[in-house]
Amino acid sequence: MKTPNLFILGAPKCGTTSMAEWLADHPKVFMSKLKEPHYFNKDHKHNSVVNYDHYLSLFNSATDIQTIVGEASVWYLYSEVAVKNIIKNLGNNLKFIVMLRNPVQMAYSLHEQQVFNLNEPETDFKKAWNLQEERRRNKKLATTTRDAKLLLYGETCKLGNQVERLLNIVESKKIKFILLDDLKEDALKIYKETLDFLDVEYDGRTNFVAVNAGKVRKSKSLAFMVKALGLLKQKLKITKGFGILNKTNQTNIKDFKRKPLNPEFRSELVNFFDDDIKKLENLIKRDLSNWRK
Repeated sequence: MKTPNLFILGAPKCGTTSMAEWLADHPKVFMSKLKEPHYFNKDHKHNSVVNYDHYLSLFNSATDIQTIVGEASVWYLYSEVAVKNIIKNLGNNLKFIVMLRNPVQMAYSLHEQQVFNLNEPETDFKKAWNLQEERRRNKKLATTTRDAKLLLYGETCKLGNQVERLLNIVESKKIKFILLDDLKEDALKIYKETLDFLDVEYDGRTNFVAVNAGKVRKSKSLAFMVKALGLLKQKLKITKGFGILNKTNQTNIKDFKRKPLNPEFRSELVNFFDDDIKKLENLIKRDLSNWRK
C-alpha cells in the first residue's frame, strides 16, 4: 500500500485547488480524490477524516507507476501541529508545496469562501474583520461554524509567521513555494517548475483553467439543510458519499464577482500585514513590495 509523499499545505484561496487538480491529471501523480481530508491538523475542528485507516485508504488506488502520491489540505500550513504530525506518521522522505498570495486579497477572498461554506455568519467582510477580537475571546458562533480559529482572518493570512514555523521543521529544499501572482502570469512555467521539483517529466499539459473561482449560494436555507446532513453523516462516521447531496449542492451554486475593497479599509489591511509581508520576503527571498502598496 502506498502512502502519501507529497502535501500541498495551503494556503487557502491561493490556487491550491487548481494545482492539485492539474497534478492529479499527470500519469505519474496520484492525488487523493477527497480534497482537504485535513487529518493531521489536530488543533482544528476542521477535519474531514478522523480515522487513520480511513485516511490511508484514500491512497489505495495509487498505482506502481505513480511515484508521487499526495493530498491537499489548505489548513495544514496554518496549523501548529499538522506538519509535525505528518512527519511523525510518514517520515522525512516527503515533499511540500506551499501556495502564497497577497494577504489582503487572501483575507477578502477567504471571507467570501467561509460565507459560501456557511462557516461565516457575518456576510460583510469589514464587520467580520472587526469581530476578530470578540471571536478570540468568545468562540461561540453559529452552529454550522466548525472552528472559530478559521475566522480569525488576520492570523490565518499572516503567511510569514506560518512559513517561518514550517522552515523551522522542514528543510527548504523539500518545499516548493508558489506565488499566485506567478501562477496567474505564467501557469505553464510554474507547472513545469513544480514537476521538476517532484522529479517527474512534463506531460505536455497546456490547459490551465483556474478552479474554485468566486461563487455564492442561490438558496441559503437549502445550503444549510445539505450541510446539516453532511455534518450528521460525519458524526455517524459514514464514509460512503451521498450522491444526492452533492448534486443538490452543485445546482445551488452560481458564479460571483467580488466588489473592490473600500480604499480606506484596504489601506488598514495593508498596514496590518506590512511586517508579516516583510518577514515572508526574507524567508522566501522574493520582493513583495507590490503587496504593501
